[in-house]
Amino acid sequence: MPRRHRGDDRDVRLWDLDSGRCLRVMTGHTRAVRSVWLGPDGRRALSGGDHRERVRRLWDTETGECLRTFDGYSSSGARLTGDGRFAVCDGREGIEVWNVGTGRCFPLPEAKGDGPPAAVPTPDGRYVAAGDSAGRVRVREIDWEQTVSDPSRVTRG
Repeated sequence: MPRRHRGDDRDVRLWDLDSGRCLRVMTGHTRAVRSVWLGPDGRRALSGGDHRERVRRLWDTETGECLRTFDGYSSSGARLTGDGRFAVCDGREGIEVWNVGTGRCFPLPEAKGDGPPAAVPTPDGRYVAAGDSAGRVRVREIDWEQTVSDPSRVTRG
């Protein structure tokens, strides 16, 4: 019998670490869940399905409601910026920056390297560090105000 992994049931669970009790089960993924990122304030979570589902979901952890979906390939996950306004995701063609409020995607194709990238925003949200399977890490400064108003100007400098 094949071994089942956590997340194979397609659910995202929020746990109370002190009691070990499950507080909430969030359902909606159609394939296995491969990544979960809890926002800094704990009120939102971002989850990624496997490469066949090609969807990331933004959850309200208080209600369990799916607030928004972000389409696209994801190999190693997605993360929210410190202020929760943007989701930074790895994608097949490079790093994707999603405006959480509008659902618009602003790709950073120049961040693509060898193999699927992995991306992490810095705690202050000024930069995105992107690594690839060749071991290279690139850091991009993000002009968030330009990103919101003009997707053709995602990075500065």
